[in-house]
Amino acid sequence: MNTALKLFSPLLVALVVFSGEARACTCVGDSPPCEAYWQAAAVFVGQVVGVPAAEEEGEGEDKYRPRGGAYRFAVERPLRGVQDAYVEVLTGAGGGDCGYVFERGRRYMVYASRDEKKGQFHTSICSRTRPVAEAVEDLRYIDGLSQGPPPGGTIYGQVSRARRETGDDGGERHAYVPVAGAKVEAAGRGKTFRAETDAEGNYRIRGLPEGEYALKVDLPETLLVGEPERKVRVGARGCAVATFYARENGRLGGRVFDAGGLPAGKVSLRLSAAEYGEEYFRGPVGHATTDAEGRYSFEGLPPGRYIIRIRSDGEQTDTNRPFPVLYHENVTEAARARVVPIGEGERVEGYDIRLPPPPAERTVSGVVVWPDGRPAAGVSVGYTANIAHLPVGYGVQADEAGRFSFKAYEGVGLKLSVSVRRPDGSWVNSDIVDVPARGAVGEIRIVVPRP
Repeated sequence: MNTALKLFSPLLVALVVFSGEARACTCVGDSPPCEAYWQAAAVFVGQVVGVPAAEEEGEGEDKYRPRGGAYRFAVERPLRGVQDAYVEVLTGAGGGDCGYVFERGRRYMVYASRDEKKGQFHTSICSRTRPVAEAVEDLRYIDGLSQGPPPGGTIYGQVSRARRETGDDGGERHAYVPVAGAKVEAAGRGKTFRAETDAEGNYRIRGLPEGEYALKVDLPETLLVGEPERKVRVGARGCAVATFYARENGRLGGRVFDAGGLPAGKVSLRLSAAEYGEEYFRGPVGHATTDAEGRYSFEGLPPGRYIIRIRSDGEQTDTNRPFPVLYHENVTEAARARVVPIGEGERVEGYDIRLPPPPAERTVSGVVVWPDGRPAAGVSVGYTANIAHLPVGYGVQADEAGRFSFKAYEGVGLKLSVSVRRPDGSWVNSDIVDVPARGAVGEIRIVVPRP
């Protein structure tokens, strides 16, 4: 039994994606100094005295820029993990690879990780590395570490939940509001430390011995947290920040039975907001597939009015064809579908569905020829359901005689066409052939213009 719900999160996740030469980088917001200092392998203040080899780019002052590589620093203040007077730090070229482009002669506060196998330091724009003039908060924290005995580490953060709202323009958006009274536990060093969120959803656990902690948030059943447990590490006078995001935990579940009353497995169910009707991809969307006993469930549903779309031919495992549109209870238009209301955090159980008899299968076959009547061997015949809001494409390859054949369902109109690439890379297309949703399908003949 599978369930899935389209989620929205305010987090920007650190990501480096490589596709050929294409790269993209997005970073989480800065960790505070009390967290970043203890997580970094090296922290120091230094001046850039050496940069990687330059590459030609642009004109004038921008004609040359450093490549990604090793920058050499004269260390002015070794704060953590460095002892030498000079240190080399590797980074990318900037932009999509998250590299930090340093300027020769400028002073920086550097937070670096370390490749233990090669012994190399690395940094990026996703760290707290910055010009030293912008590191006042960092230096204030680090300078304070030498004052008195360690008071213990701190774990703090916020618990909030997503809420759908309608803006002044009528558009839908997702806002996050604090969750008060949520219980947060940090287990480690043989002890469990507890806190509770205040009216603003904030919590703070102080006086923790240095070490690793298993952090868990406990919420009422009406809310669901995507990551209810995680591990964090705090230094002797350090901190860790852990924010939890929840959403309303409306639930819907039951069983699906076939026309004979037997449990129906591998039935694909799609839950969508009733107000969007056949606008297939708008609003909260959930997917579930029934198990061998016909059971299904949806979780994490915001309050609303929902309709269920059904596909009962085991689509996810063994077929490749358009299926007739079917909504619960056994209607073909979203406007006539049975609406299931879900309140905030409401659990609806035992919502059983009885399927109609399966649609009849039929065979669509024909031949593809060139204008002179010779068979167009090996070309691909594409087809889609004749349904405006479901532009999913399927295809079948013609044989050496230009013939093709595929299985379809009664009740689904189809559009068939053939596209052939010209030598210059452009495409030439046949006329579209319409196959009616019902009735006999005769031999289809598709004529493809010469490329």
